[in-house]
Amino acid sequence: MSMPAKRPRKRTGPMTPLVELQAEGAWARIAPTLGGRLTSAGLLGPGGKPEHILYPYPEAQDSLLPWAKGGLFPLIPYNGRIAQARLCDDDRTIELTPHPGERHALHGISQRRAWAVKHRSDRRVELAYLHEPDADWPWRFEAFLGISLQPRSLLVEMQLVNRDRLAMPAGIGCHPYVPSLVGDTLTFFAQTEWSRDREFLALEPVRGSDGVRTVSDHDFGQGDTTSFHGGWNGEARLQRADGQLLRFIATPTLSHLVVHRPADAPYLCIEPVSHVPDGFNLSTRGVGGTGTVILRANGSLSGQLEITTAAN
Repeated sequence: MSMPAKRPRKRTGPMTPLVELQAEGAWARIAPTLGGRLTSAGLLGPGGKPEHILYPYPEAQDSLLPWAKGGLFPLIPYNGRIAQARLCDDDRTIELTPHPGERHALHGISQRRAWAVKHRSDRRVELAYLHEPDADWPWRFEAFLGISLQPRSLLVEMQLVNRDRLAMPAGIGCHPYVPSLVGDTLTFFAQTEWSRDREFLALEPVRGSDGVRTVSDHDFGQGDTTSFHGGWNGEARLQRADGQLLRFIATPTLSHLVVHRPADAPYLCIEPVSHVPDGFNLSTRGVGGTGTVILRANGSLSGQLEITTAAN
């Protein structure tokens, strides 16, 4: 069920500026001006042939509102939705800009802004984004993104630094779209699952678990599949029907996992994140275990995700 092994062909004519990494047949393509996105990536799979590990993002689409489904993008300075586009604490309510077509703010803002290339080589690129306060996020911050490629490994490193004079709520994460077809099984360990409403807002931790969680054809067959998990141990394994194994390995900062697959979609979103969706407001209301962080001036939050391939 794997996607074609050939690397995407370069288009002729006007196109989004891309950075391409190569490592012994593996590849990764990054569009810095499209929110620091990885548009596609392929790692060596069983038999040593390169295979797509990301559902490709259409590089011809240069509009980020709405963004196309595909690739991988950073979630900075928060992930998921913020209810009613409002951040509430004991003293005030901060109004944000709702995501177009929604009542809520969504997935931070870094994936809707152009990033600058600071360094590049055949196997690594480093990007940076400096945010000035605006209606989307009223604090000044700086974000850094490092993407490194090996034949069987893709590493994404993130850092968020508060450059404001005031403390700010903060979160980081990754949003990869992974090719998914009948017969795939996702397995991971998490201590908590959160209830959610119909608008993808977390509500409360509804139960602890014995640890191991499995998402398979049975879940996909029920239509839309979306779940929020806390106390994630930082590893998820996607066993593909063709025998390929994808491993997602994250550092402890990314202690939450979001699993999302729209009904009948050809992709599965496996999102390592630092906090549960709407975690800032939940924490203000006294809900524990949200993973939310408040960064003081010049404070930083870092994390990384590695995706690796291996034969069964």
